[in-house]
Amino acid sequence: MKKVRISANRRRLSIIWLILLIVLLFTLLLPKTAFAHDCVEDYRRAEDCLRTPGIAEAIATVAGATVVILVNGTSIGETILGRDKGGDDQGENEDEEEQPRYSMELSTEGSRTELKADGEDALWLYGRVTCDKPEIDTGSITAGMSFSAQGRSGDWLIIGPPQMSGGSKAVRVQARPPYEGAELQSSEATVVVSAIIEGEEINGPVDLSLSEGDLELEVEVW
Repeated sequence: MKKVRISANRRRLSIIWLILLIVLLFTLLLPKTAFAHDCVEDYRRAEDCLRTPGIAEAIATVAGATVVILVNGTSIGETILGRDKGGDDQGENEDEEEQPRYSMELSTEGSRTELKADGEDALWLYGRVTCDKPEIDTGSITAGMSFSAQGRSGDWLIIGPPQMSGGSKAVRVQARPPYEGAELQSSEATVVVSAIIEGEEINGPVDLSLSEGDLELEVEVW
């Protein structure tokens, strides 16, 4: 009985060692996974960075086109567009080329930002997209611009039908109470201008300040 027990134990040990040996061989033979810190410790491992989840997306985003948003000549933000480079060869070619720089130029008539909510006062809002690469058709991007009212008092805004004017997309903006007896609780209202640039929607806000219309009294002089 003792000899049989010793033989069985040796057989179990042999199986365990065999399993450990197989696991060790698989560990040595499988390709090593690249991690983000590999890119930092060794700059020559850039190809591993591109295969590391999250790193490739970040590199593609940095290499994308730039959109600057201007309101009445003042920059209010800058956006970097992500780009799908498709293949390695295509990606290398794009890296060698300077990425386009777009500008979303928004302006109001006379640089006005105040509007009376009397249904009569009005201002014109203009928007256009330009690019430092003349071969890019920014005219069609400008023509596709859209306008929407937002903000705490966005429901007070009336945005007229858009039309092209001098290479810009223009709308006439007015304000009035959304219903009879409504009181203006906040002067904040925003017209958001949207454009599709390289497949991504870019939004530029134009903040307006609303005020209730002045009460006009007719005085008869005898």
